[in-house]
Amino acid sequence: MYFKQFKLVGMGCASYLIGSEQTGEAAVIDPGWNVEVYVQEAQAQNLRITSIFETHLHADHVSGNRRLAASTGATIYLHKQAKAAFPYQPLEGGSVVELGELRIKVLHTPGHTWESISLLVEDTTHPSTPPRLISGDTLFVGDVGRPDFAGQEGAGTLFDSLQREIVPLPDNTEVYPGHLAGSLCGRSLSDATMSTITNEKRTNPALQIGDRAAFVTFLTADLPPEPPDFRRIVELNRAGSPETQPTLPELSWEELQAKLAEGAQLVDMREPDAFWEAHLSGAYNVPLGLSQFGATTAALVPAATPIVLLASSVQEIEQAQTGLGVVGRYNLLGYVLFDKVATYAQASEDKRVDGSELAAAVVLDVREPGEYNVDGLTGALNIPLRQIPRRLTELEAYKNDRLVVVCASGYRSSAAASYLEKAGWSQLSNLKGGMEGLKLVGAAR
Repeated sequence: MYFKQFKLVGMGCASYLIGSEQTGEAAVIDPGWNVEVYVQEAQAQNLRITSIFETHLHADHVSGNRRLAASTGATIYLHKQAKAAFPYQPLEGGSVVELGELRIKVLHTPGHTWESISLLVEDTTHPSTPPRLISGDTLFVGDVGRPDFAGQEGAGTLFDSLQREIVPLPDNTEVYPGHLAGSLCGRSLSDATMSTITNEKRTNPALQIGDRAAFVTFLTADLPPEPPDFRRIVELNRAGSPETQPTLPELSWEELQAKLAEGAQLVDMREPDAFWEAHLSGAYNVPLGLSQFGATTAALVPAATPIVLLASSVQEIEQAQTGLGVVGRYNLLGYVLFDKVATYAQASEDKRVDGSELAAAVVLDVREPGEYNVDGLTGALNIPLRQIPRRLTELEAYKNDRLVVVCASGYRSSAAASYLEKAGWSQLSNLKGGMEGLKLVGAAR
């Protein structure tokens, strides 16, 4: 059996390519938007992709299932309760799909969503090989799936699924989850990329709880806020993601002005230092090198607002387009290159400051609470970057104060500062190098 795990960088998502050494048939489980990686790997291993499995309708990223099916002719499999609007082969608990020597058994494990499944993969030619559980959003390493989409009823159903389908599996069963550390779909995911049933029984807090009511209380307490795009992305995946990624046009200065006048948002993907030296008025700075570029852009720009990209090179445009496609943002009107519009950029005072200016300012830390709690500056406001649009009123009291925005390295704070600048905050600065730079000079708490 051929088996490989793929990680969607910056999103904490995992997908899988499994293949039969006997027949050369292969399956992709939970494909990401960038389907080329699976096609290339399959070709390198002399495999042909014939099947695509989705463990559920994803909420944090748009699936590449239809793009992959269009390019390979593979059949898409989903649980029958998915009620997807595109052609797929419906599955139910107990269904078995065979690819040569591979036996793929479907375990219906609702709870995170009603159509959630886990896939138990066995190599029939090597019975001593441990079975592999591709567990989707049912069981993670160190955690279990969020019950946001089904509430308390879903939490109780997830308990039933775990106890009925997962816990009784052989202890040596290897566990390969749909999400890894960094994902928004869990609360305390381990850095490990796989586990075993025996290890999860021993160490996973959710599997230590044998009482259904106690499990529901545990799972629904202190859930982080549901990201604003989650439900929209689920419906995109239910309706069917696009089969192709169109080529964006390069816009002239006049065309750019017309798009902005009609309500489009300009997203400048250059590095923070370059952005603050000179940028076009009203642009958001979301550096392409920022982890979760697409998700961050989606948090700052409403779903109904079309986007124009600004980059330093044409090569960056396709990368950005893929990053936005991951989170279902296809309403892109085109792009401009900075060197062609540089004469129109505003060169303002340098808004990057060092630690010496923090004492006289209000500090806004846009890192996640877990980061802030480790080394946040005393008295700082902590509003994570992606929550700023919906928590803007909390900052109104500081609109006329000197505001210094900080994060770990200066990337997220640059995005936040550019967002606030457009929203009317004029007395703001971005901390150079973020908290990492501050630690180097010994100024951190």
